[in-house]
Amino acid sequence: MSNINEVLMYFGEKLKRNIHTCIPCEVVAVNNDRVDVVPIYKNMKIGTTKNIRMETGEYIRVDDYDCPALLNCPVCMLVNSVAKITIPISVGDQGLLVISEKDIRNWKEAKGKILASARKFDMNDGFFIPFINQSITGLSTDSIVIDYKGTKIEVTETKIEVTGDIEITGDLKVTGALQVTGEATIGSIPFSTHKHAYISPSGPAVTGVPQP
Repeated sequence: MSNINEVLMYFGEKLKRNIHTCIPCEVVAVNNDRVDVVPIYKNMKIGTTKNIRMETGEYIRVDDYDCPALLNCPVCMLVNSVAKITIPISVGDQGLLVISEKDIRNWKEAKGKILASARKFDMNDGFFIPFINQSITGLSTDSIVIDYKGTKIEVTETKIEVTGDIEITGDLKVTGALQVTGEATIGSIPFSTHKHAYISPSGPAVTGVPQP
């Protein structure tokens, strides 16, 4: 290096390369509520392969290399001690790895306090946020939509619309009218064809089917 500017530029670049904040990643393994991810970009180090232009306008020579996998990253979802909203995570999903300012190794494993450590902005101290970087088709501007492979719940100002089958474990209480299009089965008895036995003046008889 020929002058002090090059020396300072070299150490400045070295320092910045070790400060990580937010990285696009791809999931390569799923371990319950943790994932292993790989950054989806090439990293650089001082080398000989190609020139890149610095913010100062000067050029330095660098080499590209693939980033290693980052293991056991917590997945960020809406979860607390009494409630949760989760989504399935699969290998190949992409998202953002948000890097903690502090060393969170002890907190991740034992849910304990974050220990004093010289490690800062390290790629191993990341939280994965599932996110897809593409246009979302059918995006609603006036409702909340939960959609999983075509089964959908849409909440508007006045009603909730559900597309798909519904199974309820527990009691169902309705205040207001209930309209059914199709067959209603109560126990094992289809309502639309159900008949009642009764005693008529001429002896035992059976009613007709329900009439509108």
